[in-house]
Amino acid sequence: MPTQNYKIRGTKVTSPYPVQLTPAETRLIFSLQKYFAPEHIYPDRYFPKTTTPSSSSYKTKSGPNPNSLHQLDAKNFRHLTTNDYLTQIDCLAVNQQGIFVFESKDYSGWIYGDSDQKYWTAVLDFGRTKNQFYNPIMQNSTHLASLYSLFPHCQIYSFIVFGRNTTLKTAITPPKDCYICNPDTLRSRLTALPQDLLTSSEITKIHQIIQASRIAPSQITRNNHIAEVQHTKRLPDFSGSQFSRNY
Repeated sequence: MPTQNYKIRGTKVTSPYPVQLTPAETRLIFSLQKYFAPEHIYPDRYFPKTTTPSSSSYKTKSGPNPNSLHQLDAKNFRHLTTNDYLTQIDCLAVNQQGIFVFESKDYSGWIYGDSDQKYWTAVLDFGRTKNQFYNPIMQNSTHLASLYSLFPHCQIYSFIVFGRNTTLKTAITPPKDCYICNPDTLRSRLTALPQDLLTSSEITKIHQIIQASRIAPSQITRNNHIAEVQHTKRLPDFSGSQFSRNY
């Protein structure tokens, strides 16, 4: 029985199962449609988890290997559907520049953190409200690991996208091929990357593998993910560091 596609409300993007997107994720999809073809934007995708990569995994690959890419066959990845230890990716997108993994963060206020800190801090109300959340760079590294297992010879980028009402207050130095931005700087970050790394046939092959490798989540899996996204740790007090905006 063919899989029914569900249109993301108000966009041209479809998903193979009903999605539960946050407002920030929906805004991200609207922004991405200005740069990616709708059929190559994949919201709310679940894949089996692999071991979280070390920092060396972020290093730029030697570039797509057409011979290796053509050897990939979507049917070889159907066995992944037997693995119920899943990672949820907010949004994937593919074009001639490579594969993009987007992590959307719907926070407001000031953000303090560093690339090697496990938790970052969001500050609101002039310091009266302070919450901790898991380092999104580390969070996205799990997503990258799953995709590297599928596309070991492709260029894969990590993008952490905060909202317009968010200000990074510490100088964060992300790993190579990882970018932190907001909706206003997203396009400039994308257009500055190398062009024409993938051909149309290679993009089609990647699309087939993504479609074959995804796993439809159970409602329990969805509920667990929503709980993880909504969980923050309230801090009793806070001391900041050097102020600088770098995104």
